[in-house]
Amino acid sequence: MSDPPYPSSRDLRPAQTPADATASSLAARRQLTEKDQVLGQLQTALDSRLIIEQAKGGLSARLGISLDEAFQRLRAHARARAPGSAAGGGQRATRRRRSVAVWASAACSRAKGAGRGARCGP
Repeated sequence: MSDPPYPSSRDLRPAQTPADATASSLAARRQLTEKDQVLGQLQTALDSRLIIEQAKGGLSARLGISLDEAFQRLRAHARARAPGSAAGGGQRATRRRRSVAVWASAACSRAKGAGRGARCGP
């Protein structure tokens, strides 16, 4: 019995070019997927920051406190309502932001009722 015929390097040459192109395409696709993930994370961070800045401005205006004090109060409220890290999941972080926004809005309404200053929001 003889050995089965194995393809020679000459036989494999025509298949090498499509294989190289496929490998290159897969690598590029993986890079795009990773960039899309980072882009999504950055968009979430930006959206969160906008909500926080609006809440800070509203609290500062309504309560007549500095932006730093407003931020400290927002952070204390968020930590008291949802202990733990926001890194634990996007849904928990979203609930936290909503909770803080609702709390800030209520604080602004209470301040308005007490006759304190300017409007809430940007």
